[in-house]
Amino acid sequence: MNILKLNIFHDTLPYKKRVACIGFFDALHQGHQTLIKECLKYDGVKTFITFSFSEKLIIPKANNEYLFNETQKINYISKLGIEDYIEIIFDENVKNMTPLQFEETLIKLGVETLICGFDFKYGCHRQGDITTLSNNKNFNVVVIPEIALHNEKISSTSIKEYLSKGDICRVNQLLGRFYRIQSKVVEGKKLGRKIGYPTANLEKDLQYVLPKVGVYYGNVIIDEKSYAAMISVGYNPTVELLQSPVIEAHILDFNENIYYKTVEVEFIDRIRDEIKFNSLEALIEQLKSDELWVRKHLKD
Repeated sequence: MNILKLNIFHDTLPYKKRVACIGFFDALHQGHQTLIKECLKYDGVKTFITFSFSEKLIIPKANNEYLFNETQKINYISKLGIEDYIEIIFDENVKNMTPLQFEETLIKLGVETLICGFDFKYGCHRQGDITTLSNNKNFNVVVIPEIALHNEKISSTSIKEYLSKGDICRVNQLLGRFYRIQSKVVEGKKLGRKIGYPTANLEKDLQYVLPKVGVYYGNVIIDEKSYAAMISVGYNPTVELLQSPVIEAHILDFNENIYYKTVEVEFIDRIRDEIKFNSLEALIEQLKSDELWVRKHLKD
């Protein structure tokens, strides 16, 4: 897959006849995946058009918490049959483009068929929509209707809400895959090792939407290999109450040094809430119970 970062006011690309899906794709949930699958049905260079994450720094009400990072997005897209990945650098100039200027950009890119969602908006103050797009006779527009699961619209907003509730199973259903957080493993205080449950500690202040504080069952992906794990999202109240939540994963049957290695933590199910224990002994007993829970589910 070709990865192209484009400043549309300065950069040019060789002309190609393209069929493209377009959007911010901030979750790549099942609705977004439907656009990509539709794109693959048409003739032309299969193209994915999105916008740089700097959009979050320009839109006043946005925050810097994501459902995945750019590396994850590119890796996932590359496996779906897309040939060209075009990331438009979103700056003040792009923000202030008229709908017609943006349509002219698509024409210059060679877009002959454009796949977009029913609620796609573009141009200054979001003046452009599927109606204005369809009025442009220079390319064909294919509109994907609202995608629902069990009568609920699939959206990034609902995914974030379910994450805040700890309903990771529902999150995974809406995504069509397990929720993953990618980060580097850093050194901690090594208390887990002393009590028989060493953990891989992820960097603090991750720019992800974190699941609700608690203990989860999942996997840690290391060098593309998956290992079952108990995963804690929390403030570590028993040992040292932290100011912000951190992610720690005890990887089952694993004893390798992975400090400073980039890994992905994959959330499958929720085990329990975070608890403040009166002693380390009580914490250890609970961890043993959590481990039994995970091992039982591995067999199911």
